[in-house]
Order: sequence, then structure tokens, then C-alpha cells
Amino acid sequence: MPPSRALYRRERSPMSGLGRRGDALAGLSERSFDVLVVGGGIVGAGVLLEATLRGYRAALVERNDFASGTSSRSSKLVHGGLRYLARGEVGIVRDALRERANLLRRAPSLVRPMPHVFPLRSQVHRLAVRATLTLYDRLGSHPAHTLVSRDEIAARDPDLARLAPFGAARYHEAQADDTRLVFATLVAAVERGAIVANHIAALRRRRWGDRVRTALRDERGGATIEVEARCVVVAVGAHFGDARADFDWRAMALRPAKGIHAVLRVTPRDANVLIRSPRDGRYLNTLPWHGHVLAGTTDTPASREEIDDPRPSAEDVAYVLDAVRPLYPDSDKRVRAAWAGIRPLINAGGATTVGLSREDEIASPEPGVLAVAGGKMTTYQAMARRTMDLVDRNIGRRRASEEAPLDDPLPPSEKRLVSDAPFTRGELEAAARDGMVETLDDLLTQRVGITLVAPDAVREHARDWAKVVAPILGWDESRVARETEDVRTRAARFAPP
Repeated sequence: MPPSRALYRRERSPMSGLGRRGDALAGLSERSFDVLVVGGGIVGAGVLLEATLRGYRAALVERNDFASGTSSRSSKLVHGGLRYLARGEVGIVRDALRERANLLRRAPSLVRPMPHVFPLRSQVHRLAVRATLTLYDRLGSHPAHTLVSRDEIAARDPDLARLAPFGAARYHEAQADDTRLVFATLVAAVERGAIVANHIAALRRRRWGDRVRTALRDERGGATIEVEARCVVVAVGAHFGDARADFDWRAMALRPAKGIHAVLRVTPRDANVLIRSPRDGRYLNTLPWHGHVLAGTTDTPASREEIDDPRPSAEDVAYVLDAVRPLYPDSDKRVRAAWAGIRPLINAGGATTVGLSREDEIASPEPGVLAVAGGKMTTYQAMARRTMDLVDRNIGRRRASEEAPLDDPLPPSEKRLVSDAPFTRGELEAAARDGMVETLDDLLTQRVGITLVAPDAVREHARDWAKVVAPILGWDESRVARETEDVRTRAARFAPP
């Protein structure tokens, strides 16, 4: 039966790096693929790009919008993992530091060095931190760490000095625009022949000779098609639980963990100051981020109900504020946004999610299907390479022919959407020319990113911004009204509880 004509409705958005959604849907229905990736977060995007680099015909589908889950709700850090080193996970740290250096080189507009300041609370603590950072340097962290005395800190930052009676250690990690890193990776794959489509749900799968046929449903138009591939790679993060009726997931035990962040409307420092929680001794980040401070994260088990729509509780936010209050005394009155993400941790035992490793795992729940979970944003490329190594063994050995640079998909521009956050009208208009944009939420939350920082501004200005992009997207006044109402409702998810 031929696919519904709803798949071929006229797309009014101009072409973009990701292509036009209507063309992508037509391509999915008409072509056979070597690799079909299910899941449009950072891991799925990485697998897709690696597949194209190895010469495979590849496609990716995402049930919601690209990067709409944990890949846009991270701590925005590309890091080796100092606390993993303290637990003796040397191999994970060495690999992560190598991947950090790789991303700094390949994506300089999206991944930038970020100084970290580690306050030292005692002489014993000073010796322990120095020993750990010395090993961190030897494993590949550059530039090497330095020690700063309390007097030096006090001369510049008295509030910080009160938290650092024995000075502080200064070392470097990297900060990333996580959402745009996903889009840059997808664009690089599309430039090499891949097809991507958002708002497409993967449904049933069945074997057909040496191939897997997957039924797909267009969540916007309602039509269904069937796509044939030699291998299906499932990279849906914590949503693996949704598929247990279809696959035997006993080979991959997941333990989802919720991490929340609070966005503070305070003047940020030029470094990430690590703050120790007075409740349990865990360290939290206080990162400079879009002219605000991004504080977090927590680490608590996530319920099944939270996976689709994780939100911070008032108690979650209170935990973060208790930690950062000594550095930002008025932080209780400065919470502008708060949001949560779900980490798909591999359950290797342990009483709490805090103690679980960030290792990744690749399983084959049935012939022709690979499932990848765990890991972290820093190591997404390494996860993709290992996944594609397994694909190679199954359907023919191929090697990556090049290394793809990753560029910010949105050009810089001057005119701000709001005065107190660095998001611009030029970014909004450029993002609207992405042929995959279906909703105002796709624009403001995933592509521009303003909803995660200033949900109050989104609620206030949503209609004005919808009218800006309406001519680009072909929206009439009734569509502008619907999109405005919808995005205001969705923005409320990011308001502090």
C-alpha cells in the first residue's frame, strides 16, 4: 500500500542544513537503508554521522524534536570526570579526556574551555585534591592545574574566599552548547547523504530476510510508512523501558536517574566554582551560562512516570539553593528557570544512582538490532564508533574516510530578543529556515534555547516572536495563535516550582 499523501504535503520552510521535512519523509518511504537510527539525541546523532563517514546509507528518526530530551537538559559540560577518577575509574577518565580534546578541536564554536575552581576546605583536602588533579593532568588534562592561595582569592572575590580557607585548585574542562552540538552533528551527517526526520515515532519491527522492517508514524500528519534497513540502532536514552514489550531487554539493565538544574539571574563568575552540598557532601556546578548561573546537578532515581516529562520538585530546587547560597546569598530570589533531565545509567549495582558509573553499553536484543545506552555527552563519538564497529562486523567492514568538523548551525547576530539574555532575532529567523521546524516550541526550546534560560520571556513575547517567523514558515494568524498558546503552556514546564 503506498504511503499516505499526508507525507507529501507542501513544506513552506526554505531549505536548511537538515533538509526539508517533506523531502525526508518521501526519502524514508522510497529508499532502503544500511542503518536506521531511532533516537535524535546526541548518541543517535553521533551514530548517524559515523555511519555516513563509513559510507553507509543511513537515516534517523526522532519521536519528538531533535535534542528534546536529556541532550538539551545536561550540565553543558564536556569533561573527563574528576569524581570518576576519585572512584578509581581511570580508563573512563582517560577516554573522556581524549574525547574532550577531540571536541575542542573539531567544534571550537560549540565547545570551549571552561576554567574550574575547586575550593579547598582543609590541609588534608588540599593534599587529596592536588594528588587527584596531578593524576588527571597525567591522563591528558590540559592545561595543567594550578593552586591559588586564599589571600589571592580574597583580593578578588571575598565571597569565594570564605569557602576556600586553604585556597583553591584551578583546572580546566570544557563547556558545550549541548543542543546545538546535536544539530551540528546531524547537519554534518545530512551533508554526507543521511536523511533525518523529527516527530516520527518508530513502532513495530519485523525481520524480512536479512533486513529489519520498521513501521514509522508521522506524529504530525498521522500517516504510517515502513522503512527497510540492514541494521537498526536504537539510541533512545532512558526510553528503553517503553520498548520492553517489543524487545528482550534483559541484556541491558537500566537505572534512570534524574538530574535537575536551576538557572539563577545573577552575575556569573568567569569560572565554574564547585560547591559542596551541606546536606550530603556532593559537589555541584555553578557555571556561567548565557549571562546567568547554571547551578546543579542532583542525582536521584527517576520513576517510570518521570521519564517522558521530568520536572524538578520544590525540594530538588531547595537542595541546589542550599548549596549555592554561600556563594550567591540572594539566590532564593533569583531563580529564573529550573528543569530536569534523565540519565540512562547502566545498573551495575549500588544503593543509589550517585554511585553508578557513566559507562556505556551496547546490546543486541534481537538479530539486526543494536541498542546503545549509558555514557555521557563527552564520549558520544566514542560510543558511536564502537556501535558502528559492531555494525561493520555484521554487514561489511568499512572505515571512516574523514573527520567531520562541527560548526554552530546558527550564525551570530546582534539584535537581542530580550535585554538580559544573549539570544538574538537573527538566530530566531535563521532557525525558522530549518526545514524540520514544525512548532514554535521546536524553535524557541531546541534551536534557539531561550526557553531553558528565560521561560518568563517566552510567555511574555511568544506571540511577537511567532509573528516574526510566520512569513518564513507560512503560518497564518490562526496558526500563530495556536503556536503561541502551546508554547506558553510548554514554557511553564521550565518555570521554577
